[in-house]
Amino acid sequence: MAFDIHEHARSAQAALHVALAELERARSAYETGAGPRFAQAKAAQATLAAKIEAAEGEAAAADAAFQAAFSAAGFERDEATRAQLNRKNDAQAMAEALRAALARGAKELQALAAEASTQARDYAGTYERAYVAHAQAEGYRALQEGGEQLARAMALAAHAPRSDSIHEDALGRPASSPAMRAEIAAARWAFILDGLKAMAEQLPEFDARPQVQALGAFDLGAMQPPVKQKRRSNQAAALFLFPVQGIQRSPTPAAHPST
Repeated sequence: MAFDIHEHARSAQAALHVALAELERARSAYETGAGPRFAQAKAAQATLAAKIEAAEGEAAAADAAFQAAFSAAGFERDEATRAQLNRKNDAQAMAEALRAALARGAKELQALAAEASTQARDYAGTYERAYVAHAQAEGYRALQEGGEQLARAMALAAHAPRSDSIHEDALGRPASSPAMRAEIAAARWAFILDGLKAMAEQLPEFDARPQVQALGAFDLGAMQPPVKQKRRSNQAAALFLFPVQGIQRSPTPAAHPST
C-alpha cells in the first residue's frame, strides 16, 4: 500500500485533538480538585509553624524576664513577677495549642497529598501524551508541506553510488536482495538525514523542550517538587514522585519550654 502523507497528517491531527481534550479534562480536575485544597492546607501548615516559632520565642523571652524580675524581687511574688509568669504561661499554652493544630493539619495534609498526587499523575501523563501527539502532528505537517522535495532528493541519491560506502559493490553489480538494495539506498541518502540531524541540533528546541502554546503551561503549584533542570530534561516525566514527597510526618508535640 502506498504511503499517503495526507492521511497520516489527518490522523495525527485527530490524535492531537483527542490528546488536547484529555489534557484539558485532567488539568481542570487537578486545578479544581485536590490541588488547590492541598495548596491551602500546606500554606496553613507553614503559617502554624511560623506561629509556633513566634510563641516559643515569646515564651523563652518571658521566662528570661520572669527570672530577672523574680531575682530582683528577692524571689518574692510581686506584680512584676506575676505579670512575666502569666506572659510565659500564656505563650507556652499558645505554643501547645498550635502544635496540636499542626499535628492535626499534618494528617489532613497527608490525605490531601495522596488525593492530589493521583490527579497530578493523571495531569502529568496527559500532558506528556499531548506533547507527543503535538510533536507527531508537527512532523507529519512538515512532511506534508515540504516532504516531497526531500523525498525526491533521497530518491535521486538512491541511484548515486558512494565511493566511501562499504555497501557499494566494487564491480557495480546490482543488489542481490531487496534487503541489500534497501541498505545501499539508505547509505546513499544518509548525507541528507545527517544534514537534517545537524540542522535540528542547532535549533533552540533541541536543547530544551519549548513551551507549546496549544498545550498551555504545565504547573502543579504546591505539588511541584524541586526538580533540577538538566539538558533536554523532561519536566512532566520527572514528576511521577508522589504521593507525599516533601511532606513531613506529623510532628510529635514538643515539651513545654521550661527555661
